[in-house]
Amino acid sequence: MTRRYAGENVEVYELWTWYKHQIVKNTDPAIPKGWWFYGKYSNGEPIPKAARELYRRRDDLKAAFPDPYDSSQGGYGEWYDKEISAI
Repeated sequence: MTRRYAGENVEVYELWTWYKHQIVKNTDPAIPKGWWFYGKYSNGEPIPKAARELYRRRDDLKAAFPDPYDSSQGGYGEWYDKEISAI
C-alpha cells in the first residue's frame, strides 16, 4: 500500500523502514514463524477456523463457554470436537 499511495513521499518510506527494523529488533527469535497465542486451545491443539466462526456467531456458546480456549472436560474445545464428530 505504501508503494501504491505514498508516491514520492520520502518520509513515509523512512517511517516504514524504521518500523520494519523495529519489528525485527523486538521480535523474540524463539517464537516460531506464524505463531499466534490465540491459535490454540489450552491443550496446545490448533483451533479450527470453523470452531472460531461458530463461537463468534452464537451467543449461547459464549454464555456456556466464557473461555473459548478451554479444552478441558466441559470446555468449548471438548464440546466442539464432540459436536463435529457426531455430524
